[in-house]
Amino acid sequence: MQLKQSFILLKSAPYRMVDEKTGEVNEGISLRYIPVENLDPVVDSSNADLKGVGTAKASLPTSFLNKIKQVPALYSFDMSMNVGADGKPVMKVNDVEFLSILTVSATKSA
Repeated sequence: MQLKQSFILLKSAPYRMVDEKTGEVNEGISLRYIPVENLDPVVDSSNADLKGVGTAKASLPTSFLNKIKQVPALYSFDMSMNVGADGKPVMKVNDVEFLSILTVSATKSA
């Protein structure tokens, strides 16, 4: 199943780790993001002090570095759903497209 959706990309962090025994290199870009369509606060009846919006995480190959123009910003993600090793659905980010920078505007509540 393919899905294209807008997200606020909050963090982009390249990583590179080398296994000391095998010399195998594991590298990529770690992403943290939230969906634009649903900014509903987290609700947990067992913890009334829990507040905010949950973030999702993903990892991309380093070849995507040139597509991450600015962070935080609005991006469109092309995603697909796969089945993980535990049999549960897993969303995978296949591509990202920069849409726009973010402007924050605060309003005072009455």
